Amino acid sequence: MLKPTEKSLWRNRAFVNLWAGQLISLVGSQVTFLALPLVLVLTLHGSAWEVGLLGAFGTLPALVFALPGGVWVDRFEKRRIIIICDLARAFLLFLIPLSALTGWLNLSLLLAINFAVGIFDILFSIAYRSVLPGLLSRQELVDANSQLEISRSAVQIAGPGLAGLLIQVLTAPFAIIVDAVSFLFSAFFFQRLPKVKKEPEIGPASKPSLWGEIKKGIAVIHRDSVLFRLLISSLIMNFFSHILDATLLLYATRDLGVAPGWFGLIFGAGSVGFMIGALTAKRVSRRLNLGKAAILGLLVMATGDFCIVLAGGDMFMIVLALLIGQFLFGIGATNYNINQYSLRQSRAPGEMLGRVNSVFTFASQGAAPIGAVLGGILGTLVGLRLTLGIAVAGEFAAGLVLLFSVALRRVEAISAEPEPGTSPEASLSSEV
Repeated sequence: MLKPTEKSLWRNRAFVNLWAGQLISLVGSQVTFLALPLVLVLTLHGSAWEVGLLGAFGTLPALVFALPGGVWVDRFEKRRIIIICDLARAFLLFLIPLSALTGWLNLSLLLAINFAVGIFDILFSIAYRSVLPGLLSRQELVDANSQLEISRSAVQIAGPGLAGLLIQVLTAPFAIIVDAVSFLFSAFFFQRLPKVKKEPEIGPASKPSLWGEIKKGIAVIHRDSVLFRLLISSLIMNFFSHILDATLLLYATRDLGVAPGWFGLIFGAGSVGFMIGALTAKRVSRRLNLGKAAILGLLVMATGDFCIVLAGGDMFMIVLALLIGQFLFGIGATNYNINQYSLRQSRAPGEMLGRVNSVFTFASQGAAPIGAVLGGILGTLVGLRLTLGIAVAGEFAAGLVLLFSVALRRVEAISAEPEPGTSPEASLSSEV
């Protein structure tokens, strides 16, 4: 039987508005994800190096702005930051079709727009993950994060097809208008959120320096063994998974002989796995507990990628192994993300949540480009299959970081709102 808190989630007007804003924005972003590199390739006739440069300009803001972004999110009203990010991204994306019409579109402008959009993507991501605990009771966080991930998974399944159709009909530069408009609708729904009262920060009245505030967020994670283990495991997992991603397609096509036509089915299995993971995350966390569910999710992710290393035999068995691998990775990734988001949101003090989330963002996204570059180097030096094996071993190591945490294994359920002055640890019940 559903508990009262579960029944009320979709009656919570604030959550419905947040969910609607996220859903519309995700649909539009699927268009830009596909259309932006096609603008460079088809309209500007860009080279492979220029396409890589465009991608780098989109990810670089995470390294530069994630940590100070967390400070800004904690200093100012989170809802206002979210709305500003949506409006800014809408304006920037409108510049692409406008410049295409006027003949001003060029590589430098495209790089500048992608970099600027990346800045607001980072700020939005930190504020969005930090605003949820102020809108819901702590006991609703797992359910809310599950619903948000279900929406994300559904868009990942249907979005690419819709994006391809829009690009075919409108051409790449003008299909991006859809994403720009989606950000305007997203801003409309987010402005309907109630203002979340900024929690006063306990400590000296004078504001420390920017770096001083960043260090306070790092200190919160360092003092909490659960958050610290989650941070280290996320960093390791992202690093090694990007080593694997950098070599996967090359290994599948060159070493295993998989035809390109199979990849739609293979990665489609991953999308289905993401959806099933989102649908089952709440039940898994109840059956095990939040900590063990996060551990299981990470180990299932690594097991899925291990199937890639095991792939062999005839083409049927190879494709089957890749299908199972992607499916398991999707289930594990969504279960891990939902539970670790909920743990972060419930354990970090409200006035520090932006900084805590920004440290996770910086660590995980910062590890990605380094892992991708190292994957390419290792693939050249030691071979693709051995590189995949190293990556999978690293992913299992990330799971072991969590598995050997007694505190994480004992995290039981998120309790009701803690009394003022209680520590994060006191607001969580544990196994005896």
